[in-house]
Amino acid sequence: MNDVNPQPVDAAIVPRFGSIPTFMRLPYRPDPTGLDIGLVGVPWDGGTTNRAGARHGPREIRNMSSFMRKVHHVSRIAPYELARVADLGDAPVNPIDLMDALKRSLGQGGEATLQKRPRAANRNKPTPKPASRRKRVA
Repeated sequence: MNDVNPQPVDAAIVPRFGSIPTFMRLPYRPDPTGLDIGLVGVPWDGGTTNRAGARHGPREIRNMSSFMRKVHHVSRIAPYELARVADLGDAPVNPIDLMDALKRSLGQGGEATLQKRPRAANRNKPTPKPASRRKRVA
C-alpha cells in the first residue's frame, strides 16, 4: 500500500468478488481527516414515487466500482496517485423523517446549509410561460 495515497486492493491478492465492498476497492475510513476526496453513500429513496429501491444505490455502486483499475486504460492516468481518496461508508439516514435524515446526513446545521443556496445569476429574469400557455401567433 502506498504510504502517501490510499490505493485500491490488488485483484491479484484479493479477487474482485471477495472482501468487503467499498467504493473502487479503496480502504474504508470512518474519519475524513487527511483525505482529498471522501466518498459517502446516502441510502435514501424517500424522494421517489413508484420507484422504491434507490436506497440500495450506494451498495450497488460499490459492487460495480470493483471493476475499476488503478490506471485508466486509455489516458494512462493513475487517479489514486493524484489524490487521497477513501470510502467513508454510508450516511446515517432516517427513512421516516426527511428533515432528520438531512440533519444526520449533512451533520449539525444541515437545515442552515440547505437554506443558504447560492442565488441564480438570472434570478431577476422573468420565467417563460409553458408552451401550452403562450399566445399563438397566426
